[in-house]
This record gives sequence, structure tokens and C-alpha cells, in this order.
Amino acid sequence: WDNELFSFYSSSEAYARQFVDEIRMLRTPEWKLVRYLRAPERDEFFNLVDDPEELRNEIQNPIHEELISRLHEKLLQRMVETSDPALEYLQPL
Repeated sequence: WDNELFSFYSSSEAYARQFVDEIRMLRTPEWKLVRYLRAPERDEFFNLVDDPEELRNEIQNPIHEELISRLHEKLLQRMVETSDPALEYLQPL
């Protein structure tokens, strides 16, 4: 049983003028990686075991660099598998 969840949010053109769109997320039972494809400075990474309310964004914590990279690769794989049109916006971490 695969306990990973991939989700996406893409806004309409009118909505996109007001808010950041093209958000992709990969969640495991322990971790959650959120990529804001047009605003990577807003990316998020949460430890769902120690911080279930997602109050501490750990995206800049160097301890998690390798794990974030692995989850990013899985997210990329899901985007490729689903022929995600937002692939053009995905930037390296």
C-alpha cells in the first residue's frame, strides 16, 4: 500500500493575477513537501510527526536537505507520470 499522496492546485488565469498558483504537494505519513512553482521562496517542508499542526517550516533546515531532495524527486516523478503541464515551472531546490 502506497502511503504517499500527491496533490496539485492550479488556479484560473483571473485568479492567478491575484495569487500564486501552480502548487504541488507530496505527503508521506511523516513528511509534507509543498512546492510553489512560480514562487519557490514560499516552498514548505513539515515534519508531520513532531509538528502535526505544520507550524514550523523546515525547508531551510540543512539537516533535511537529502530528504527534501528525495521527496522532490518523487514529486517530479508524479508530475511526469500525470503529464503535469506545470512541469515547465518546476525549478530545482
